[in-house]
Amino acid sequence: MKAKEHLQYVFKSCCIHYKRNVDHYPYCADTKHDMLEILKANSSEEINQIFGQIKMRNEDGIQNWLEYYQKPWVLGSLTYHYSLMSYEDWQTTPFDTNIAESAHAMINRTGKSLKLKIAILR
Repeated sequence: MKAKEHLQYVFKSCCIHYKRNVDHYPYCADTKHDMLEILKANSSEEINQIFGQIKMRNEDGIQNWLEYYQKPWVLGSLTYHYSLMSYEDWQTTPFDTNIAESAHAMINRTGKSLKLKIAILR
């Protein structure tokens, strides 16, 4: 199995970060709306229609966006319809990175640049 195919089984993007990125793009409101609809789509056919609508607007730089987000491993990290994860795994894994980010913040509160033994004992 190739690495990019493996990602489709294990990688799930943070929807909060995806939405923030969409908000910062220089595209029109309709395009941004469609980009967010990818997360809610009910089928791969619906997603393909959304990509078609985005492409038809032919906004400056949109082709690069389409090329990136139509990669199977990227699209599979955003929507179950292109993921190779089981449905149960998709539903039970978080749709955001809040747990990891809060754990990182807690690490910074307990000390930085600690010796290994001291860090373990904390």
